[in-house]
This record gives sequence, C-alpha cells and structure tokens, in this order.
Amino acid sequence: MDKYKKQLSMFTSETLDMVEEMILSLPPEKIVPMIQEVRNERAKAKEQNWNAFISVEDIGLDWETISKLKGQNINTLYDVMQLDIKTIPGLYQSEVERLEWAVLFFDMTTLQKEHKKNPNMSQMDVAKSIIKQSEQTDKIMAKKYGERYQEK
Repeated sequence: MDKYKKQLSMFTSETLDMVEEMILSLPPEKIVPMIQEVRNERAKAKEQNWNAFISVEDIGLDWETISKLKGQNINTLYDVMQLDIKTIPGLYQSEVERLEWAVLFFDMTTLQKEHKKNPNMSQMDVAKSIIKQSEQTDKIMAKKYGERYQEK
C-alpha cells in the first residue's frame, strides 16, 4: 500500500483530482481499456516523433541529472517534453534550467515539420534551421532567466 501512496504522491494535485473523479464515476472495466488506449496512442505518437530517438544522454546534461531522469524512467527528449520539467522529482533549479535549455535547443519538432514539407532538404537548409532554433533558444532563456543566457 505504501508503494502506491508513494507513486500517487508524485502526481500533481490536479492529476490526483482527475484520477479520483474517474475512479468514482467509471467502473474499472471501462477505465482499464481507456488507459490501454491512451498508452497505445502515446506509443504510436512516440514512434513517429524524432524527439523519441534522442537519448537524455545526448542532450548535454551532466551524469547526475541523467541519473535522476533515468531513475524516473525518463530516457528520451520526447519523454522530457511530455512533462512539466519543474515537477520532476529531485532536480535542482540549475538542473531544471539546463534541461529547459536542452529541450528548446534539441527539440526536433520544427526540423521534422520542415522535412515533411521538403524531404529533400539540403544540408544548408538543415544548418539554417538549427542556427535559427539556437537563436530562439537563447532569446527565450534570456527572457526567462536573464543575462547569463544572452549572446556574448
């Protein structure tokens, strides 16, 4: 029982409210198939998302942050992007900031969309997209956290 209480304590209050409402209003034989359907939909979306192929080990984080993420079964950039980073247990503020930067910088969503429109993108087009994303990352982080993220 303590195991389940510990797992529930990791949910936000809003998530707990939703779970409680669902349990009180639907029979288990309806809830379990819905959970399985959501899992299947997420698995399919993950298979098609380039961010699912980027390991947390590849996004410029230190080993301690990587260990904390993997301890929470967060293994890819896609996994990180499905969460509110501030709610990941055990992360220090500096780790949250580095993770926010990494998500913004390494997010493949824009490049994947551009590739879908133009599957024959040149290396120059890819480089331009990455440079633009880097500049946007710096602007967002500077706005959120101040001068230490501004271009030098």
